Amino acid sequence: MMSKIKLVVVDDDLTSRNTIKNYLMNEDSYEVVSDFSDGKSALDWLRKNDADILLCDMQMPELNGVELMRLVHLINEFMPVIAISGFDNFDYVRGSLINGAANYLLKHELTKEGLLNTLDQVRDKYRIVPGSYTSCRRTGYCIYDKKQFTGEQIRKLADRGEIAFECANTVPLALSPDYRLSEIVMPSEYKQGIVSAITDILAQILGQEIPYLVYVTQEYHLVILLSFYI
Repeated sequence: MMSKIKLVVVDDDLTSRNTIKNYLMNEDSYEVVSDFSDGKSALDWLRKNDADILLCDMQMPELNGVELMRLVHLINEFMPVIAISGFDNFDYVRGSLINGAANYLLKHELTKEGLLNTLDQVRDKYRIVPGSYTSCRRTGYCIYDKKQFTGEQIRKLADRGEIAFECANTVPLALSPDYRLSEIVMPSEYKQGIVSAITDILAQILGQEIPYLVYVTQEYHLVILLSFYI
């Protein structure tokens, strides 16, 4: 039997969770392996189990969708998250994308066809292979370990197909945000948020046209390699 892409659904609305599960019942490509009414329970499960895509509501008590996304990406940096929203306000949707969502769904417009189309887009963008649990972006990749940011290691990633990156023609770009923080701000969380916003902007600007690699230093500065291949 062909492996399916494993999904986790988090929403405090039982009807919303059941709707998604019913739409995907008997689907050949996707299956909901677990669902939760709160983010904390989902985090506990994700620390011990594997999944390919997370779908989570943005408005939940105790732990909202944005907070859940940030914590999930500490467990699995490349876990694609589809934001589920009951609001169609563009600023609200844009906020979820800036904070790391791979795509979004609007509850009042949700159909089986729309759900499958969104899942297919995320699957293709992150090159998800069922059962492999090695999701990564097609044209963008982030490195946090200095030892991995070498020509040899980058070539190995490219040769293994973990990143779509041609090492022959590259252009480096360094970004050093001027972090001036007040005493009430937690520096690490603020800097991590800025880095996430910048990498999201890069993904939107470069799209699928220009492969890129981002190295994030311990001080949350960025070195970006753009790949221009013929």
